[in-house]
This record gives sequence, structure tokens and C-alpha cells, in this order.
Amino acid sequence: SFLKAYSESSMLQCIGGCIAFVGLAIAMSFEVIPAVVTSALFGVCSVLALGAALPQLVQNFRAKSTGELSITVAAMGFFGNSTRLYTSWLEVDDLAIRLMILLNWFLAVSLLSQFAIYRAPAKTKEKDP
Repeated sequence: SFLKAYSESSMLQCIGGCIAFVGLAIAMSFEVIPAVVTSALFGVCSVLALGAALPQLVQNFRAKSTGELSITVAAMGFFGNSTRLYTSWLEVDDLAIRLMILLNWFLAVSLLSQFAIYRAPAKTKEKDP
């Protein structure tokens, strides 16, 4: 079965990590953790987003192709970031958080735009003489 592929210790680590994240989210929502720490953690997420998106953008630029990258996944990332940008712009007053979300949105736009920029030309059928 699917669960037998993982050892018991790795399953316990995964469950423990999930519980820790849920606990952290609850603590942040009840403001047990200061807003400065929450903002700093959000900033770490933006740094990780840069680390994930920039190498892909550079690789696509060098190859002048998006390769095996899925346009569906890129579009889903764009729409998710667009939703986050819209709701955060309405509900969050912290300029640093707004700018981080805007950065993530620009990364998603850049990745999605590469599909249009590096689109393979349409193949034309050659007529036999």
C-alpha cells in the first residue's frame, strides 16, 4: 500500500511537522506570536519564492524555451498569487507585506509571460512538389 512505502519514523516526522505548523498558525492568529515575527516569517517565504522562481526564469531565458514546464501549473500559480495580491491589498496595511506579495505576483507574471515569449512557432506543413 501507499503508506508502507514510508518508514514509521518518517511518518511521525511528517505528522509532527504538520502539528507544529497548525500550532504556529493558531498562535499567530491569536496574536500569541508578535506581529513582527509573523512579518519576518512572511519575508522568509518571499525569499524562498525568489529562490524557487529566479533559477527557473533564468533557465527559460537561456534556453529560450519553457521546456517541460506546465503552463497549467504556471497559470494556477499566477491566479493564486493574483488572489493573494487582491485580498492582501484590501485587508493588510503593512507596506512590507504588500511589497512582498507584489514581488511574488511579478515572479508569477514573469514565469507565465515566458510561455508567450518563448512559444514554439506553429509548424507548417511542407507541400510535396
